[in-house]
Amino acid sequence: MNRINLAGLLYFLASVIILSSIITADAFFPKEQNIFATDLMNMGESVQETGVSYRPYSTIFNIIILVAGAMILSATFLLRKDFKQALLAVTGFGFGLGLVGLGFFPGKMIPYHNITAMVTLIAGSIFSISTFKIVSSPFKYISLLFGSVALITWSVAVFAPTSLFYFINMGGTVRWVAYPIMLWLAGFGSYLMHTKQTELNIHSKKPT
Repeated sequence: MNRINLAGLLYFLASVIILSSIITADAFFPKEQNIFATDLMNMGESVQETGVSYRPYSTIFNIIILVAGAMILSATFLLRKDFKQALLAVTGFGFGLGLVGLGFFPGKMIPYHNITAMVTLIAGSIFSISTFKIVSSPFKYISLLFGSVALITWSVAVFAPTSLFYFINMGGTVRWVAYPIMLWLAGFGSYLMHTKQTELNIHSKKPT
């Protein structure tokens, strides 16, 4: 296994454990509350406005997010020499650091939580789009599509929130940003796991 394969494995596993933790967190969400009315990024928060604990899984969720962020950082570090384009390395590291920040700063730790959530979603979206130039078709179009969906949804949510919140609430909107990134990350990891060190289109070759 070369470093590209190992990086792919780390990206893939990071995506899997994040999605698994979200599914588990959703399953334990209080039945009396609308899960899609809650910001996905607040799943790591352990108390309500009243101070009554209602999310016993929050510590596990935060640890998983921390681990996933560390895995993404490690994978990006392994590829630092291959990512000749600065944007790839910067957004890859930003994505990982954002997740680590979310693990350390759950929902009510304002403004740190908001900052890390923004970094995570923007960096993850641009990271996906940026890989368009280093992977082959058809996956390069999938990278462009998924990253664009996430970035456009985030932009609409920030600049015209009522246009989305009215239909799918805050939770649904954030999921439309986060899920495309996580699904793309799983695909990117799989792509790298099956790529030879001389086959990644980073240096002079153009994707075909």
